[in-house]
Amino acid sequence: MSLYCSYTDKHLTIDTLGRLKACCFSEPLAHSLDQVDDITDFWHNSKQWTTLRDNLNNGVRDSRCNECWKMEDKNLKSLRQRVNFPHEPGKLQSLELTISNQCNLACRMCTSARSSMIAKERRPWDIYNDQSVHWLQDTNNLEKIEKMIIENDIKDLYLAGGEPQLIKEYIPVMEMCVKNKSKFCNLHLVTNGTVYNEKFFEIVKKFDSVIIEISIDATEQTYNNIRYLGDWDNFTTHTDRILKLVNTINDTPYKKASIMWSIVQQLANIDHCNELSAYFKSCKDKMLPDTDVVYSVLTITDYDAWRVDALPIEILQEAKDRIVLMVLVLQMNGKQI
Repeated sequence: MSLYCSYTDKHLTIDTLGRLKACCFSEPLAHSLDQVDDITDFWHNSKQWTTLRDNLNNGVRDSRCNECWKMEDKNLKSLRQRVNFPHEPGKLQSLELTISNQCNLACRMCTSARSSMIAKERRPWDIYNDQSVHWLQDTNNLEKIEKMIIENDIKDLYLAGGEPQLIKEYIPVMEMCVKNKSKFCNLHLVTNGTVYNEKFFEIVKKFDSVIIEISIDATEQTYNNIRYLGDWDNFTTHTDRILKLVNTINDTPYKKASIMWSIVQQLANIDHCNELSAYFKSCKDKMLPDTDVVYSVLTITDYDAWRVDALPIEILQEAKDRIVLMVLVLQMNGKQI
C-alpha cells in the first residue's frame, strides 16, 4: 500500500536553522545549506530525497516522517493526508521559508527556534538552540535561493518566522518570486498581527493570491498572558490595517486575498472559545462579504505544562462543548474549518 505524500515531489521547506526538509514536521534531509551546492539538483536527485520518495511510494514508513505516523496511529488526519491534492508531480512548485527567528514576541508555548526574544530569555525547558539566526544574510545562501527560484516555477510561497514583517531578507525573496513567475503565484504569510510594515505589504499586493495567516489564541488579558510582550489593543489596531489591506486586494481585478485565523489550543485558552468567536464575528463585519476566511486549530502535544489532556475529563468535556459550538457557529456563517 502506497503512503504517497505530495509534498515529497512538489514542495521544499527550509527552516529557521537553514535545514532542508520535505515539510515543517519532517526530519531534515540536509542539516545546512552549506551542505548543498545546488538546491534544485538536491531536491530532484539526492539520495536523501529519492529514498524518502521511494519508501513512501512503496508503503514503507520512513522514520523522517514520524510526526505523521504518530497522528495517523491516533486516527487523526496527518499533514500528509491533508496535502495530497492533485498536482503536476516531479516539479518543485511549493516553497516554505523560515529564514530567521527574529520576532517581537515571546509567546509562552513557543521556542527559541521561532523567537529571538525567547532566545534572549534562555528558557531552561527550551529544546532548541538559544540563538538568533539569519541564514539568508549569507550572500552564498541568497544566491542559491535566487537560482532555485529562477530554475523552478514556484506557484506557492509560504513565509513564516519569527515575524516575517521584521525580517528584511524576505523582501528580495518575494521580489524574486513576483519577477520570475511565469503564470500564477500564491503567497501564504504567517504573522502575529502586532506590526504593519508598509514596504513589506506593498510587495505582498503584487502576488496574484494571498493568504494572510494571523496567529491569535485568545482576547484581551488572556491574549497578553499567552503572547508575552504582546498587547491586545496593539494587536487589534494592526490587524484592522491588515483587514483593510485584504479588502483593497479583493477590490483589485484578478487579485484575491484571504484570512486564516490560527489558534494554538492549550491550557491557557481552553475556556476562551466564546470570546474568540465574538472577535472573529467583529472582524467578519469589517471585511468584504465574499472574503474567504479559514480557521486553523493546532493543539499542543509536546509541552506537559501546556497540554490540554492534562486537564480533568470534566473540564475537557465542557471545553469540547464550547469548541463544538464555536465550530457550528462558524460553519453556519459558511466558513471553512
